[in-house]
Amino acid sequence: MDIPTLFLIIALTNILLAIAMASMADRPGHHAMWLWSLAMLANALGYLGFIWQGQTGHPTLLLFSNSMLAIWLILIAIGLQEFYNRRCQLPPWVLWIPLPVTLIGLIPLLDNFQQRVFFAAIVLSCQVVLLLLIVLRNRGDPSGRGQIIIVVSLIAGLFLLGLRMLSTGMGGMSNTIGVLQSNATQTITFQGVLLANILIALGLIVMAQERAVQILAASERRFRILFEDSKQPLTLLNQAGVFTAANRSALALFHLSSPEQLINRSLTDFAPLIQPDGRLSTDHTREMQQQTLMQGGYECEWHCVRADEQPLDVLLILTAIQYEQQTVLHIAWSDITRRKATEAQLRLNEEKFRSFVEDANDIIYTLSLDGFFQYISPNIAEILEFSPEDFLGCHFATIVHPDDLPQCQMFLERVLATRSKQSGLEYRVQHKTAGWCWHVTNASPLLDKDGTIIGMLGIAHDVTERKLNESKIMRMAHYDGLTSLPNRVLLFEQLEPAMAHARQNGRMLALMFLDLDRFKPINDTHGHAVGDLVLQQAAQRLLDTVRETDMVARIGGDEFIVMLPDIRRIQHAVNVAENIRQALEQPFIINRLTLSISTSIGIAIYPEHGTESDILARHADIAMYHAKHGGANGIQIYTPQLATQQD
Repeated sequence: MDIPTLFLIIALTNILLAIAMASMADRPGHHAMWLWSLAMLANALGYLGFIWQGQTGHPTLLLFSNSMLAIWLILIAIGLQEFYNRRCQLPPWVLWIPLPVTLIGLIPLLDNFQQRVFFAAIVLSCQVVLLLLIVLRNRGDPSGRGQIIIVVSLIAGLFLLGLRMLSTGMGGMSNTIGVLQSNATQTITFQGVLLANILIALGLIVMAQERAVQILAASERRFRILFEDSKQPLTLLNQAGVFTAANRSALALFHLSSPEQLINRSLTDFAPLIQPDGRLSTDHTREMQQQTLMQGGYECEWHCVRADEQPLDVLLILTAIQYEQQTVLHIAWSDITRRKATEAQLRLNEEKFRSFVEDANDIIYTLSLDGFFQYISPNIAEILEFSPEDFLGCHFATIVHPDDLPQCQMFLERVLATRSKQSGLEYRVQHKTAGWCWHVTNASPLLDKDGTIIGMLGIAHDVTERKLNESKIMRMAHYDGLTSLPNRVLLFEQLEPAMAHARQNGRMLALMFLDLDRFKPINDTHGHAVGDLVLQQAAQRLLDTVRETDMVARIGGDEFIVMLPDIRRIQHAVNVAENIRQALEQPFIINRLTLSISTSIGIAIYPEHGTESDILARHADIAMYHAKHGGANGIQIYTPQLATQQD
């Protein structure tokens, strides 16, 4: 193969690698992919520049091409440092030194091919060694095959560069040889370069995937923390119907003293034999489990008995989740005993429980072994406004949202591999006029008379409304209905990660408690409607005063919290507080009324005033208390003496 063709293959390969990396950049743990994608593009431009220089003979193209190769390794190094995200990394300007060295060093060597090749190989070798040092210094983060592939490819690159320098030093490349002229050394080294480029990209991709696995594990740990600390009674139930975990609130609900009294017992152990609607508790339990696994979520009322034999009516919200690499049922319990007692008095003959039944308009379909539609029921015309003929003989990918295709493919493979019914797959499908709709499906394998699997039979129905309601409920649980600001729950969910980020990066975090002065007279004089408008305008002024990365929350009444993450100095928080104070003391014009309020602000700084979220919040509240009782419309930074004075 001649050198120009080989260079073109290298360039095209790098362009394809750049596209592949860019397509993965939005995934967790893949934030450095953009830099690595640009690195591959720089490499491609370098080899395209060599081809162009061979055609035109213009010497500046040699500078351009060699610079692109230097930039290729520079961007990979910067991406690695960003990927590892540790302290004591090399400053970015250090990594850029090879670029001016390449430009300055090559200018006097443009007419000497042998010396130019030798010099460029030395610079690239130094960069490869630096990459090796970065990777080896962070070995085991993440642990896996990605780093091994990168190290092997870099060592191979060093070997090729050494071969090129050795051949050049021994006169294997004379000044008469051009960059595109073939000889054994050039052909071998550039074929090796192609392989090394592919291996480096593969190693980076594999390493990012391994980091994504670590992120998933961390997410499960965060879930466990939120689960344990929630004031909502929560339990986990495995698919066999046995409790595997319960938080403190759930134990209190059942009047239990230890988790062992609940774990490894079934839901029916805490229920009478027959539910108030006449169904056996075992049948009802089985149904709610099946419905949850099939639909992804389920809600029902349940009658149970506490450990001390006291009856208890609860509302159960079941959600099928992936936890510790298996599907479990997450159950949120709400005590509705009083409500049910009232309902019983008003409507003695009304059913106490409502069950979810499968929609009579479900779509029935069959798929071949490779995922092509063989049959679709006619009611698809009513549900999705397509006719069956639109999809018969087509792959299911023609109707499923691209982001949901991997899990749909895994679902099909699981049905075929287990030879058993699978349930609860949620995915988006294309509606002809209404965009994307959410469907949930269950499926069973299709067998011929010999017992050989020939396809899959599935039943799917629309759960779009439920998905929208879940989103609304989630927002209601985390945002204030009047101001649309985050509420206390969401703020404290974000506070812990923000403190961890500040700790990791050696920064500070400020937490401000705000209480509006002179707000109660406005409510008393002009009514709550005007007061609500004042709160809404105050919330907007707070948002206009802080950064996009800051967080403003309403925690009730006329009290707000402002979180300033990632600050360098306490004075920054003081300046922001002063801006807030000045913004809120400006008159409010509402319904032709001119109203005036002010605010008292208490500030606590992480880590100086507390390293735990509840302590930091309490200190900010103490500081606000002193600001308010010290004349109002003021700012107070927490000091230990304030807590003593309050006591």
